[in-house]
Amino acid sequence: MSFWEELHAAITTILKREIPEIQTCESYPVIKTALLAPAVLVELASFEPGNDPGTGEIALRARFEARIIVDSTIPNAAFAVRALVSEVARVIHQNSWGMNVSPAEFLGASPDGFKPDL
Repeated sequence: MSFWEELHAAITTILKREIPEIQTCESYPVIKTALLAPAVLVELASFEPGNDPGTGEIALRARFEARIIVDSTIPNAAFAVRALVSEVARVIHQNSWGMNVSPAEFLGASPDGFKPDL
């Protein structure tokens, strides 16, 4: 397993462990006809230059996105999704995922158009 695969696996495993109500937590999910919700879908969105360690190695800042999905038909779905966002932010904050990476920082949350093909 590559470093990036291990990091994705660590993120999804820790999110599932720390937030037991998550029914689906995957990286780059395969298109499905049904998705068990609540769901957290994790993707590596971009790389930015990091602080040069002076060792000749490249330093990268990886920016991940997590799409959080709840069943829109449940009572108070708007509150449920926001509560789950706050829990995901809590888990992300300063988490190194058990790997040799700098602690994560939560950058923000905003509504996103749902991927209709999921």
